[in-house]
Amino acid sequence: MTSIPTPTGSQTRAQTKLTAYEHESLDKIIQRALNEGIIKEGQNYQEALPRELAKLSQQQLSNERISAAKCLWEKVGLMSTILIKMQESQNTVEDVILGVFQAHQDKLAEIWVHQHWERLEETHGRIDDGVARMEKLMDKTEELQSRMENRDQEAEEQTNGYAPEQVITDGQEKAGVRGLSAQNVAHQLQRPRHAKAIEAAKLRDRRIMVRSTTPSDNNLDENHLVVKANETITLMMGDEWMDYRQTPKVVGVQKLTGGGILCVFHTPEEVRWMMDENRLERFAQHWGSSATVKAPYYETVLPFVPLTTDLHNQQSLREIEVNNGLEKGSIASARWIKPASQRKVGQQVAHAILSFKTRMAANFAIRQHLFIKGKEIYLYKETTEALRCMKCSSY
Repeated sequence: MTSIPTPTGSQTRAQTKLTAYEHESLDKIIQRALNEGIIKEGQNYQEALPRELAKLSQQQLSNERISAAKCLWEKVGLMSTILIKMQESQNTVEDVILGVFQAHQDKLAEIWVHQHWERLEETHGRIDDGVARMEKLMDKTEELQSRMENRDQEAEEQTNGYAPEQVITDGQEKAGVRGLSAQNVAHQLQRPRHAKAIEAAKLRDRRIMVRSTTPSDNNLDENHLVVKANETITLMMGDEWMDYRQTPKVVGVQKLTGGGILCVFHTPEEVRWMMDENRLERFAQHWGSSATVKAPYYETVLPFVPLTTDLHNQQSLREIEVNNGLEKGSIASARWIKPASQRKVGQQVAHAILSFKTRMAANFAIRQHLFIKGKEIYLYKETTEALRCMKCSSY
């Protein structure tokens, strides 16, 4: 076996000196090399030091003196230490990060593309779901529209023919017909009743009420009352006689329990013609001495009307019609609800009743409101309160 040579004293001191260089800073080691003449100021150390090592190695091979060899090897150790320090200083954090990125850039690109592809697929799936929902909504809308058209047609048929309202049975519900929910029942019954209410209002526009205390009128039947009403119109017209096709005509009557007689004319225009120029008073005079006639006025409540308004003056009523865009002569009359004697001292406004000749004029005034003496009045329909017995407190 080859024995390991034991280092001499000079070798030990050289090793100790090389170890001391490792603990010094790079600037001190470079300054030491400049002082020794190994490198020069301004040189590139990475290029100059390898050349100096080559020169020293050549000198070491050509020089046989031991003292010179020790000195040269010491310089070699110094230069090698400088190279090691410079290489360690170049491995900065940026270089490490750049190296890791370059080594894994393909993997990172693959991960980025995969994540964005998944997001694109998820977005595409949401778009498909939205399109499917829109298609279902359009189908339901078309179905609802067809149902509403069918309901309108049924309501029109029921109104014209006064057919009884249909109710869906449990068997029909199980067979696929809409169920008897509160909404469905309300939707089913609302349109026919609304249509019937409109027809009833139109019938009211064609009627006037005649009250007579003559016993002979109460003994007449409907046919004879129609004949008497038309004869009264002929007597009333006198000089105003018109062509037979334009003459107002009563087509039917309805006898009331309280003794009143409802005369139904052919059109609402004929009733409005009877309400003009005191024709109703003349109609009552030719009917009989004890007869009174009442037209179908539509009364509304006017709250907080200025007291400076003269409601009993026809010129004031015409002024209200002009200022509010109403048809001329659409207001029949007006009156204060509370007598003037019951007003307080300094009172400025009060409630009044305004009667319209037509239903359309009353509805127009309720929707658009009225301006009286510059003040906006929010009128509303007058509702008749139910009679109540003061003895038993029941209606």
